[in-house]
Formats: sequence, C-alpha cells, structure tokens
Amino acid sequence: MEKLRDEAHRNGILNWGTGHVILGGYIRTQLMGSGIFTGAAASEIEQDINRLLDFERPETSDEPYDRLTDRIVEWSRAHPDPVPREPNPALRI
Repeated sequence: MEKLRDEAHRNGILNWGTGHVILGGYIRTQLMGSGIFTGAAASEIEQDINRLLDFERPETSDEPYDRLTDRIVEWSRAHPDPVPREPNPALRI
C-alpha cells in the first residue's frame, strides 16, 4: 500500500507502471478473496482500489490509502500466518 501512496504523493504517479497495477491487483485479490469483507466494506475496498489505479486521475489525498491500510491490518489480524507466494518477475518497483 505504501508503494502506491508514495508514488502518488511524491511523484504524482509520473513513474506509474505495470508494477503499481500488479500491487493494486494483489491487494484487491487478497482482501476480496479473504471472505472477511462483505457488503459496504467490500464495496468500499473495490471503490478505493479502482480510484488508486485510475492513472488518468492521480489520487493524492490520504483517505483511500488510509482506509485500505486499515483493511490490510484487519486482514492481517484474521490471517496471522505468513502467506506463501511466488515472486512475480513483472513486479519491478
């Protein structure tokens, strides 16, 4: 999440690339695939991720980043064990 926030706040997404889209997609997949977020929370997550991934309109306010960070903390508390995953060679940020 902080990679996405940093790129928006520090660079106005001038260095935006495939890696940022991969990170946003990974966050979406992990949060939405967990089954712990439903209804309004799931809708808010989708809206926030979509907003952050809108290259044409960089999001520089803290609100969506803060909300998603809070959701990541909730997810982490529900899933305290490490999550195995293979490195993605396309992720280069």
